[in-house]
Amino acid sequence: MKIMIKNKVAGALLVAFALTGCDILDVENPNNLGEESIRATSAASAVVNGAEALVYRSISLIWQPYLVASDELYWIGSRDAWLGLDQGNLSNTDNEFTDAAFPSLGEARWMADEAVKIIEGHIADGETLGGDAQLLLARANLYAGLIYTIIGEVQEDFAFSNKTESAPPVGPSNMGTVLDAAVTSLGAAITAAQAAGGDDGAEVEFQATMMRARARHSRAIWGKVNPSVAADPLVSDAAASADALAAIVLAGGITADETYQATYSSSTITNDMANWINDRKENNIDPQYATSASNADITGIALQDPIDNIADPAVTARVNEFRINGANYTPLNLATTRMMHLILAEDALASGNSAGFATHINHVRAMDGLTDFSGQIPEMDMLKHARRANLMIMGLRLNDMYRFGVQDPRWLPGSVAATSPGTLLPITVVELRANCYLNGTCSS
Repeated sequence: MKIMIKNKVAGALLVAFALTGCDILDVENPNNLGEESIRATSAASAVVNGAEALVYRSISLIWQPYLVASDELYWIGSRDAWLGLDQGNLSNTDNEFTDAAFPSLGEARWMADEAVKIIEGHIADGETLGGDAQLLLARANLYAGLIYTIIGEVQEDFAFSNKTESAPPVGPSNMGTVLDAAVTSLGAAITAAQAAGGDDGAEVEFQATMMRARARHSRAIWGKVNPSVAADPLVSDAAASADALAAIVLAGGITADETYQATYSSSTITNDMANWINDRKENNIDPQYATSASNADITGIALQDPIDNIADPAVTARVNEFRINGANYTPLNLATTRMMHLILAEDALASGNSAGFATHINHVRAMDGLTDFSGQIPEMDMLKHARRANLMIMGLRLNDMYRFGVQDPRWLPGSVAATSPGTLLPITVVELRANCYLNGTCSS
């Protein structure tokens, strides 16, 4: 059974209208919901739900260009801007799809941070928020940590502007600090979730612990590809491993196969990536993973398990969920207990602990009924395959390709992905034109 946060975004608008104290059909005053209304005590839950919705929407928008640039998705439609990404041209600030996605990151980041500030303010004023104060604070910090993690994983640079107030860019060499900020927010989420207690508190604690393991591992991976790709690609991070182990315990033990998902529905928000793939059919699962008919319908699984020589069950399950049965509301996996075992497996391999590596790899393989790994292929090959199969469509592939020396056959020889491994998505023209630190118009 998959664990997922309860999506309460539906009804947020009704709450907002209720805060105005007027009839929604009152045409004399149709726009009287000001920003100050979201700071009302009665709006606390709606504020957190709104942050959740914006964060989940931004992930569905930004992951697609990142994954098209990797070898997980490829362009099959008519829009050339997708082709540019598929060919490894990540740095084009005018690309219409990265430019369309970039503002959503800023909106989600601002709203998540604002939700934290608002809930903290209520708590400082002694408000219990119906007994949910700590749970709301935990959720707000979870979404803040989540969006900071995504920004740190997919962006080459970022500017933390405040609505119309420009902020200077972080700078490519400092993007690791964004992941550090994610770790801090997720730690606050864990603390508040523990204080909240109960089933809901335990759920958020589990999700935040898995996400902090992901953020810490991604921070270490960032260091492996910046300022250049390291000779040794393996990550050994004690804090990430401690979180991974703690998450496995919270999930119920080593056999638990649990997932924290971003969820979408007709009554809340659409998964934009799923819409472009399943409905518009501009992009598709790469043929290295799954085969398709001329109408883009999936016909089979191409990626084979290297030991049992069958269609990899993890890839099969994800393709079935995302592509074959998916539409506009396919869930996106954010963190899983499989990921936790893979973090621990890599840590063991980096430390020369072959027994520990096999133990955690085999916990993952057991989830799919696969034959235990016992040296049939090199350990590094086993790790690469396990991450590729079990972390599919999770916004992690491109940096894995960089650190493991994998190139997409579609990358042009002169593309930035091929010539400057480690390059991620840029600050796009929508921010370049508006931000005075980027367009040179800031007053001294």
